Amino acid sequence: MPWRCGSVRRATWCRSSTLQRPRSPCRWSVRCTGRAKQPLDSAVYEENVEVDISRLFEQVFVDPLRLIDAVRATLERSSQASLPEVLAMRPLEHGLAELVTYLSLRDPGFEVVFDESDRQRVRWLDAGDRHRTATLPSVTFVRKVPVLDGEP
Repeated sequence: MPWRCGSVRRATWCRSSTLQRPRSPCRWSVRCTGRAKQPLDSAVYEENVEVDISRLFEQVFVDPLRLIDAVRATLERSSQASLPEVLAMRPLEHGLAELVTYLSLRDPGFEVVFDESDRQRVRWLDAGDRHRTATLPSVTFVRKVPVLDGEP
């Protein structure tokens, strides 16, 4: 039995209701919005439908271990390196997907430091040989110094 619009109840049986966070920490309430939600079409059809799955094979896999190796190789020469310095040694091969992977790298040998107050531009060529540019916060890879036993 749906409730009248604007009514508040503790149950969730109203088909046109939304869950709202209460002011007190111990109760949740449901407020009737007055609009019924569209039913989900879950029918199964027996006809043969051609589906183009080629887009699944066009997805790019970026190996983070290859990128970690690139960062480590750059950090052999200095204690820190910016993302453009790393990309100068090993340019992007997979465009934006690879760039995002660089931003999410985790390794025990270095830290990824983001500086929101400074911006960097990264440029690459996409698969169609078009120049692409991304402007992002400054990204620096900093080599971690191993802590020896007994030192603070």
